Amino acid sequence: MSDDEIKAQDLIKCGEIDEAIAIYQSIEPASARILNIIGVLYSEKKGDYNSAINYYERALKIQEEVYR
Repeated sequence: MSDDEIKAQDLIKCGEIDEAIAIYQSIEPASARILNIIGVLYSEKKGDYNSAINYYERALKIQEEVYR
């Protein structure tokens, strides 16, 4: 786990969801795992299901490419 991920998790614990999402979004390259985490934050913490679906779909696309 990177330092950025640890910082994002700390922000989540403090309720700073938008800041945590911004950190996760800055992590490159975006892995399916990171995109899935962002999707969970949008759906469970913000109730923004459209954004969550977008991130879940991006994560799924990466997974499909990996397992071809």
